[in-house]
Amino acid sequence: MMLKIIVKILNRTLSSLIDNLSEDQFNASLFGGTVDLDNVSIKKTILDGFLYPFRLEVGLIEKIFVEMPVMNIGSSEVKVKLRNVFILLK
Repeated sequence: MMLKIIVKILNRTLSSLIDNLSEDQFNASLFGGTVDLDNVSIKKTILDGFLYPFRLEVGLIEKIFVEMPVMNIGSSEVKVKLRNVFILLK
């Protein structure tokens, strides 16, 4: 149940950056303060607001690691690490 809520919040918050997330992409230990996301698709429209002479054809992040201190969420840093970012521009 909690995972469904997190997926819904992330989809709403990150909707301009990534395609819809699903529960099977998550590996979460909320009490441990870690969330891992697998195979996150970057929206093709992410660069549309810029005057670049190219556009995003394909964007994929193989793994996103998020570390957040659950007990000090408002006062401590949240760490986000990306592994294997694939981008094809055309």
